[in-house]
This record gives sequence, structure tokens and C-alpha cells, in this order.
Amino acid sequence: AGAAEGAAAAARAAARAQEREQRMQEETLPVVLEAMWAANVLDVETTVTKACRRALDPKGMDAPDAEARQARRQGRARALAAMGRIFLAAAAEAQPGGAEGASAADVMQQA
Repeated sequence: AGAAEGAAAAARAAARAQEREQRMQEETLPVVLEAMWAANVLDVETTVTKACRRALDPKGMDAPDAEARQARRQGRARALAAMGRIFLAAAAEAQPGGAEGASAADVMQQA
């Protein structure tokens, strides 16, 4: 009888420990996802900013004269504006209410 009671107590303790672990995971998952989402947003923003600066840098314009360099720069600016519209359209498509304020949990549920 003592061995059976000990085994039952151990099983109950293991079940409680498993429930605690599951609750802890459920509580920490949103925080982890939010942090990962924020890191990815920062990475994308930094990359896009650097790409825009490089694309519009007059030093990178390989053209014979100032007028041709200006024309290339304007062409690149139009291409960047088109890329921005594509990003905004994709964000609006991904989030019915718009991409602004989307939480990581919302994004993960949509995925």
C-alpha cells in the first residue's frame, strides 16, 4: 500500500509540475514572440534605410554629367517610392485593420 501511495503521489507531483511548465510556456510565449517581432522589424527598417541611402547617394551615380546623375537619382527615387507602395500594400493585406499596431500574437495567428 505504501508503494502504491508513493507512486500515486509522485504521479500527482509530476502532473502538477507539467501543468506549471505549460502555464509558464503559455505566459512567456507572447513575450518572446513580441521580442522576436520587434527585432525583425528593427532589422528590416535598418536594412531598408541603408538601401535607400545607398540608392540615392550621388557618389554611386555613374553618369557623365550632373544632369544625368540627377536623372538617375530621380529614377531611383521613383523605384524606391514604388517599393514603399508595395510594402504598404503587403502590410494592409496581411493585417485587415492595417499593419500598424499588429502584435506578434496577431501575426503568428495569421501565419
